[in-house]
Amino acid sequence: MSIFLATAATAAMAGTTFDCRADTAYLTIFAPSEEVTAAHRGNVLTLYKVTGDGEVLAADRKIAQVFDGLPTSLYIKLTATDFDVELDISDVDLEAGTSAIAIKGTMPDGETMEVKGTCTVATASESEAS
Repeated sequence: MSIFLATAATAAMAGTTFDCRADTAYLTIFAPSEEVTAAHRGNVLTLYKVTGDGEVLAADRKIAQVFDGLPTSLYIKLTATDFDVELDISDVDLEAGTSAIAIKGTMPDGETMEVKGTCTVATASESEAS
């Protein structure tokens, strides 16, 4: 599937999008709705998407683990050759459209770095996504 079609498929999927800034890093994180994950036949990790700048995201990253506690929290662990990244979204307020994010990077030698930031939050229902 082309990148365009994959992006269009994600855009048309019901779920929650987080546009986050932490220090100078910028990330967009998509989490599918509970209904979408329940109906999915296959690895639900493929439904979650993380994009952003190379400052905190390695080019060869893959989503290794997700703990989806939405509507209140979301945890995603990304693994890559150069470093692993943990994204911990908390204090989600859907009415205000805000949340907090902590980004923790771990280098192969065990050295870690953590930055905190904020996100704007938007949700799309199945009818809105169609």
